[in-house]
Amino acid sequence: MAVDYMRDRYELEGEDLVINMGPQHPSTHGVLRLQLVTDGEVVKAVTPHIGYM
Repeated sequence: MAVDYMRDRYELEGEDLVINMGPQHPSTHGVLRLQLVTDGEVVKAVTPHIGYM
């Protein structure tokens, strides 16, 4: 019983984090941007947004 209590007490709930990444180099300005959905250190989804040069 004590173990279940401690597990419920210290288990953390979290939300997914959306990160906009890019452009990484001046020559790629506006060409590629990635939208990452992460859960901690795990990338769950990537959406590429491709632009024009």
